[in-house]
Amino acid sequence: MSVGPWQPLWLGEPEHQLYAALHRPAGADATRGVVLVPPLLHEQPRARRFLTEVASAFAAHGVAALRFDYFGSGDSAGHSEDLTLSTMHDDIGCACTALRSHSGASTVAVMAWRAGALVVWDWLHRGGVASELILWEPILDGRGWLNDLDRADAIERCSPSRYTGHCPTVAETSDGQLMGYAVTPSLRDALAAVSITSTTAPSVPLWLLDRADALDGCARSLAPMRTRVLPDDAPRFGGGIRMDESLFMTSRMEQIANELALALAGGR
Repeated sequence: MSVGPWQPLWLGEPEHQLYAALHRPAGADATRGVVLVPPLLHEQPRARRFLTEVASAFAAHGVAALRFDYFGSGDSAGHSEDLTLSTMHDDIGCACTALRSHSGASTVAVMAWRAGALVVWDWLHRGGVASELILWEPILDGRGWLNDLDRADAIERCSPSRYTGHCPTVAETSDGQLMGYAVTPSLRDALAAVSITSTTAPSVPLWLLDRADALDGCARSLAPMRTRVLPDDAPRFGGGIRMDESLFMTSRMEQIANELALALAGGR
C-alpha cells in the first residue's frame, strides 16, 4: 500500500509536547476524522509504518486521520519514566482536539491497537468523548498482558541472539524495564487494574478486529454486529515477533482498512 502525504505537528504546551502527523484528505476539509492510538512499549515503534499506512487509507477515503506518539515515547517530549495512564489520557484528548482544529472534522472516532485499547477504554470511562471506538487486536486484561510481557522479557534478556559474548542464564530485572522500556510501578499498577468487558463497555458504537482464536464468546460480545476476523497473514503485534521488528500492511489488511474507512466516511 502506498503512503500518502502527511503534515507533521507539535501539539500541547512546550513542556508536554506531542509529535503528531495529520493525514488530510485531498480537497475540502473533512467532516469525519479518526485518532489513531498506538500500542504501548516495544510494540509502538514496530507499528509506526503500519499505522501510517492505515492513516493513509482513511485519508484516501475522505476521513482525516491523526496519529501521535505518547508523551515520554517516540518523537514526543519527555522520558519513558514520564509515561503514566493519566498522561496518556491527556494525550488522546489533545489529539482529538487537534484533529478537529486542523482538519475541520466535526465527528471524531478513536481507533486503538493492542494495549492502547486499555488506555482508551479507561479514558472513555473518565470523561473522554469519541463518536466511535475501533479496537484492533485489543488487550482485554491489563494484568494478564503484563504477566505475559514479564515472561517474554525474561526470554529476551537471556536470548543468545542478543549477545556476542557471555549470555546471561538468569534475567536481571532490577533496572525497572520491560521489553527494553522503562515502566514505573505506578504505570504497571494502573494498567493492571484495567480490563475490557462487555459489562463495562462505553456507550459509543464499537468495532472489534481480532484473530479468530482470540474471538471467544466474551470478546465477541463487545461488538456482536461489528466484529471482523483478521486474516492469518495479518501482522502479529505480540507472540513470537521480536521486539525490534517492524510490521507492514498486507493486501488483505489493506482491504480491511479500506472497509473501515468507508464505514466511517459513511457514518455506518
